[in-house]
Amino acid sequence: MKRSRGAILVFCAIVAIATTTCENPMLATVTAVVTEHQKPKATVNFESGSGLAEDTEIVITFTGSINPATLELGGIIGGAASGVWSAGTDEDGEPIKNAVLTIRPTE
Repeated sequence: MKRSRGAILVFCAIVAIATTTCENPMLATVTAVVTEHQKPKATVNFESGSGLAEDTEIVITFTGSINPATLELGGIIGGAASGVWSAGTDEDGEPIKNAVLTIRPTE
C-alpha cells in the first residue's frame, strides 16, 4: 500500500509539534548539559607554583565574567584574606571584566 505525500507530511508535522510542545526528557537533559557547560569554570594558581604558605597569593582565573557580589570568602581564608578582582581575557584574547580574583593574606 502506497502512502500519499500529504499523509506523510501531516504525520511529520504532528511528530514535530508533539516533540516540541510536550515534556521531552532528552531535550531537558541536553538543555541542562549545555547550561552547565556554559557556566564559567575556574583555574587556581599559587604565586610560587608550589605549596600554599601563610603569605601565598592565590590567583583564580575564570572563563567568564563573575559578579563579585556573588562570591564570598569563607572558612579559614574568609577571615584571613582579601580578594581583588581584575580583568582577564577569553580564548580569542578579548577582555573579560572581573575574570581574575587574586586572594591575598591580610597582615
